[in-house]
Amino acid sequence: EFDLRNGLADPNGLDYMNMNSNAVSLVNASEAGHIGGQVSEVQYQACEADSAAWNAINNVPPVHAVYLYTGVMDRTTMGDMGAPEPLNTPVAAANINKSTDEQGNTTYDYEFGFVGPGTYTLGYTCTAYIDAPNTHETSDDGFL
Repeated sequence: EFDLRNGLADPNGLDYMNMNSNAVSLVNASEAGHIGGQVSEVQYQACEADSAAWNAINNVPPVHAVYLYTGVMDRTTMGDMGAPEPLNTPVAAANINKSTDEQGNTTYDYEFGFVGPGTYTLGYTCTAYIDAPNTHETSDDGFL
């Protein structure tokens, strides 16, 4: 499976992208599963409100994503794509897909495919556009 959010790096001042070796993962398809779910509308809107100042500074809309971490952990040990130890880096990231049905009900769905067996923890952000794969971003940088 290819994870372009984690694997593509944009070198400053150059007109091309680099692909990091962590962009590709191999999982035995016979043992693979998927993880999917929904972010509540309350959480979605609260994150947008919390990140409004950063989004205005950067003149961009929020980018909602769910991060998948191996093992059990709490928020204090979840890092971004370029997090140093002792923080944990996500093994994958999935965009939130906003959809509205015929009755006007809106859902915010995510899904990870080809997930190997094990225990995982999920993290959520609406400032995924700030997370560069080769550097560590924190709340001081607007990564919430």
